[in-house]
Amino acid sequence: MSLQRLAISFAISAPLLMGTALPTLAQTTQTAEPPQGSQTSPAPQKPASVSELRKVLQDGGSQEAITSALQQLQARADQGDRNALHVLGDYLSRNASSGEDREKAIDLLTKAGQAGNSWSYVRLGDVFSQGAGVERDAARAFGYYSAAADGGNKVAQLAVARALIAGDGVATDVERGLALLTGLAEEGDRNALLALGDLYSRGTTVPLDGARAVDYLTRAAEAGNTAAHTRLGEIYRDGIGVPVDPARSLAAFQAAQASGAATADLRLAEAALWGVGETQDVEKGVRLLREQASAGNIGAMLLLSEVLLRGELVAANVADGMKLLEDAAAKGNVTATLRLAEAYRTGAYVKRDTAKALQLSESAAAAGNPAALLDLARGHMDGEFGRLSNRAKAAAYLKQAEEMNVPAATVLAADWMLRGQGMRMDVAGALAKLEKAATAGNADAARRLITLYRSGSGKMLKPNPVKARAALSAYAPLLGATFVTREELFISAVAAASRAEFAALAEAFKAAPQQTRVSLLTTLRWSNANAFVYLVQDELQTRGLYKGPLNGLLTRDTIRAIGTLCDAGPSGERCRQGPLTGDAARLIAVRVAAGA
Repeated sequence: MSLQRLAISFAISAPLLMGTALPTLAQTTQTAEPPQGSQTSPAPQKPASVSELRKVLQDGGSQEAITSALQQLQARADQGDRNALHVLGDYLSRNASSGEDREKAIDLLTKAGQAGNSWSYVRLGDVFSQGAGVERDAARAFGYYSAAADGGNKVAQLAVARALIAGDGVATDVERGLALLTGLAEEGDRNALLALGDLYSRGTTVPLDGARAVDYLTRAAEAGNTAAHTRLGEIYRDGIGVPVDPARSLAAFQAAQASGAATADLRLAEAALWGVGETQDVEKGVRLLREQASAGNIGAMLLLSEVLLRGELVAANVADGMKLLEDAAAKGNVTATLRLAEAYRTGAYVKRDTAKALQLSESAAAAGNPAALLDLARGHMDGEFGRLSNRAKAAAYLKQAEEMNVPAATVLAADWMLRGQGMRMDVAGALAKLEKAATAGNADAARRLITLYRSGSGKMLKPNPVKARAALSAYAPLLGATFVTREELFISAVAAASRAEFAALAEAFKAAPQQTRVSLLTTLRWSNANAFVYLVQDELQTRGLYKGPLNGLLTRDTIRAIGTLCDAGPSGERCRQGPLTGDAARLIAVRVAAGA
């Protein structure tokens, strides 16, 4: 890399091991005032310290200052200064423009690590763990993290623990990984406390333990970890190992915001939009999202766009919603690009434009997004690109995704087999394909297999709650506690047939998180319409909108009460299509869940 080019502002991954604090530039350049009449020349300035040179690179500045700092660091690195080796290697690893620069960065960091700078090994671990400018090599990353951990580096020890638990670059050893994390946590390491709290709230590699999760996360938050507040809010909002508690959820999100957590504003906006822990205030939620979107927050732009396009919580504003997606896509967000492609492909919000949809999807695929490959495969297979659709291309895109080991590619291939798209219909073969992939650790395949057994698939596959429960139990470690808890409710709901079962379902429904209630109702609309109507009747009765019997039947009184519910907010006309149509059922689900 030329020392003449302007550097990109960067942040050093960890402090330099300087031993003692170094003097500031002002301190190093002070000289005694010469006596009056003296002709003595001023003493020469001392050279800047490594930490001062690092700050020049970190803060940016003139091209001359950057070039000078790099030259001085190179001179010290040539003399074997481990801290200069680290700073220069770290800089190159973040700003390399060629393979030669990346090789030099790795060489510099390796020399610094060998000279005793453990942070250099941490940076090398990050480079190979993330595939930052190099091919990802989890085993090599683990080796570097281990070298730094052996030198007592706590950040590296945390990385080693996580790798052991996940089996990333090393054989899985959950017991050893937990022991490392627990040891760090007992020393008060807030990141280890967060990691433990998160693990016990996921229910994947270790069993779900809500009490433990809350304890670790609370301690992490008290130690200053802002992300711990956010995770606590999610746990109480979604009832992960603990009862749903909207008030505690809101308080945790507010604490996260006060501590500067990055996603706290989004969580608070969602709370206002849906009435989580506070009276529903859609205007407040939209205002918070607009403030964040105006500041360039991509997450806020995506969420606000969804709210405006759906028109369920506020009146639909397609122009603003699409503009937000376009702005996010212009910033390089591939999710926004794919949502734009979907809008033009389906014509859901704007006039259908298959050519534009294809171009957007292809650009996302060219950027390396695996989801775009699957969107292209589906679009070509289903004819969603109009005259540009090509089933041969559909097969080619699916094959490319499979070769990249994209988990969802197996699901799409099984779905085509199930429906006989591009191949002979083979229901048993589709289920076997999903089961084989799930057994091999593909969580996407496991989820699809469970939902097929739970709800069936048209006339070709009838629901089988016994097999659904067996699959859920078998693959639970892959899926996480939130999915398992939700799916247990869904299986019972789809299978419910008697009034007693409907009544028990209604009690479980009331205790479920809001988004689970929305998802359950939209699922029941087509998989168990009577259960859908019963749950809606129960909520309407609670709100004083329905005085008839709870029977799961779509009576005239029920339809009238549903109309009143729909008209209480925007887009109420959707319910005129009939309560069991897709758009109406979704709107009813939102009305029932919001503020509840």
